[in-house]
Amino acid sequence: MAGCRKINNYSVRGKAFTPVDSIQYLISNEVVATTQTVLKEYSHLQPASEGIVYWAGKKLENTCLITAVIAPDAMATPFNITIGHQANAKVVEFLCDTGLIHLGQVHTHPGKWVGHSLTDDRAAAFKCQGLLSIVVPDFCTNTMLPLIKCGIHRYENDAFMRLSKTYVNKHFAVTENSLEFVFQDFRVDYYEQVRLVNQA
Repeated sequence: MAGCRKINNYSVRGKAFTPVDSIQYLISNEVVATTQTVLKEYSHLQPASEGIVYWAGKKLENTCLITAVIAPDAMATPFNITIGHQANAKVVEFLCDTGLIHLGQVHTHPGKWVGHSLTDDRAAAFKCQGLLSIVVPDFCTNTMLPLIKCGIHRYENDAFMRLSKTYVNKHFAVTENSLEFVFQDFRVDYYEQVRLVNQA
């Protein structure tokens, strides 16, 4: 490809990467809808804050089936999210109990920028090869679809790299609702903030 070069099996054009692989990501409609609901709830806090969920599911050869949304207990502010070790331990226990695999995280940014900040890099939990990290703009006040409006990053070689729109269009698909859909809500701090807002 003219103007491109390859690094570690990636075709590189500018700041986006097009991996040379056959991995497919199938995301159920329920996962997308529930993800948007949770992220929008954080935008209704005072002040509006970033929100986060984890995605889980199963891997079948080169296909990742994303069927579960997990809302971890998180301290949310307009510009960052903090998830403690105990909160993530509950997520790990849930994954062990259900046999699901942690496949990624989805969080919001306050504006249009959907890159992965240094804070995002440091704060991401369970960093492992292939982990997805999706950044949704504008606190997800609108839909996160089409997915190319988001920043979709994948952890490769000890770094999060943004996947190109070409790769996302070819390898990501939203599917019909899954019979295996699961939503697990571990949030405590969020509901405490809601209570305080309602009392004000």
